[in-house]
Amino acid sequence: MKLGPTTRTPPTPCPQCGAVNDTADGVEHEEAPTPGDISVCMYCAAVTVFTNDLKLRTPTSEEMANIRSDAEIWATIKEAQRAIHAAFSSRRASDQ
Repeated sequence: MKLGPTTRTPPTPCPQCGAVNDTADGVEHEEAPTPGDISVCMYCAAVTVFTNDLKLRTPTSEEMANIRSDAEIWATIKEAQRAIHAAFSSRRASDQ
């Protein structure tokens, strides 16, 4: 998975876990996020969508169905989620 440059975004709590997200990295592209783009929370790996003011919201049922129906996008999301879960698992293990 190739990450693009980091873009600062308005601090927004994840709608799933409440952790504040304030940056975005392009995955497989170099562009900054735009409204409607998909994001994955770097803390809980929840799928979110950027709003018009680049804050995060939960995707609608229709959006999630569209996301899941695109095999390439869904595979990229699952890869990102696995990496996030692995990173947090290793951090928890090293904290003990």
